[in-house]
Amino acid sequence: MDRQPPLAPALSLALGLAALAVAPLASGLAPTAGAHYRVVDPPVATSVKPGQVEVIEFFSLGCPHCGEFEPALQAWRKRQPANVALVRLPATFNPFFKLMGRVYYALEDVGAAERLTPQLFDAIHVARDPALLRPLGEWQNRLQRHEDAAAAEAAALAALVDYAAARGVDATKLNAALRSPSVALRLARADATYRRYGVLGVPALSVAGKYFTTAGRPFANRSYGELLDTIDYLVALESKPRG
Repeated sequence: MDRQPPLAPALSLALGLAALAVAPLASGLAPTAGAHYRVVDPPVATSVKPGQVEVIEFFSLGCPHCGEFEPALQAWRKRQPANVALVRLPATFNPFFKLMGRVYYALEDVGAAERLTPQLFDAIHVARDPALLRPLGEWQNRLQRHEDAAAAEAAALAALVDYAAARGVDATKLNAALRSPSVALRLARADATYRRYGVLGVPALSVAGKYFTTAGRPFANRSYGELLDTIDYLVALESKPRG
């Protein structure tokens, strides 16, 4: 799981852990609290409609492991129960993640987040597009040297806007969204939510404000497939009629 900025002092993005295979729970047994997930105490309030079950994905566009998880998540979304309300919550652990969170929320505001998120994961972590990595790397280098990074940050955002514009996004609207108070407010709310759940790394998932889990340590979900099997189990648990 990722918490530290993935850009190295030069231009590289470390891919880190090998991709986890998509496979069901090998044992065939139901997931258990303390092993496959933890119970959130006290529960975190959700704002979904009656009858819906909130599933939060804690993630970052800057996280290579989130990029590895993305294909499994997209496949799950095609078969997710109709009562699931999926919320994608950008990570705020460090300046790089916060910048990428701004980009995600701005793309969401212009209606392009769902389409461009998989493409950005690929461009940054697989294709390693130098048009994105160079300005992002320079910005992080300046931060690490404790230099004035404002111009470098502007250049990094401009590169991300250019990337989106080349794929049909209105650059003027996206630039306005990046600087909008609503994006700043949602990032602040995301940070508060991370703290309430005690999230230490991404990708991670929560269900109904009551359960939290990840793939691998400290949980027994040995693959992204097992992680999503655990999510399916918890969604079903929350979907049962209350007696």
